[in-house]
Amino acid sequence: MVEVSSILIFLVIVFFIITISFFITEPSYKLAYFLLVGLGFLCILNIYLSIFYYIKLRNDEGIPGPVGPKGVRGPAGEPGKCTYAESCGMDKPREKIVDVASKMYEIKKECLNNPNTTNCDNEDTLSQAIQIAKQINILEDMAKNTTMAEKDFLEKLEICLDNPQVCQF
Repeated sequence: MVEVSSILIFLVIVFFIITISFFITEPSYKLAYFLLVGLGFLCILNIYLSIFYYIKLRNDEGIPGPVGPKGVRGPAGEPGKCTYAESCGMDKPREKIVDVASKMYEIKKECLNNPNTTNCDNEDTLSQAIQIAKQINILEDMAKNTTMAEKDFLEKLEICLDNPQVCQF
């Protein structure tokens, strides 16, 4: 609601404008005076509405626009640096490799870590675990010296365990 004081100020200003117009006797000057008063009123109204809606809408989110053009590719990183890690290689890679292999081949972790007749259930599992353990040892050495991110290494790990001939790091 508009306050009473705002209405009174507006009425006082209109009163002064009309009072001043009585002192102008020339009709062309009186017309020019009212045109100037009208333009002044429109100018002040424009300023008021601009400030009012700026304050009201400045923190509101607009409608999402279309996706912009794809930018140019950035420069290559320095050689020998590993993603955002402090040092190259993975922490405790054997545990992670054995976890993946255990889930993949459904062989106990103890059997893969130390393949022998006491840790493995039967001879078939033992022979399979020996082959997988060799591959795990190779992958562990690769993991300790890799410049890849741990996530990327673990994604390629399943491919290497499944088919060692296509394994490339």
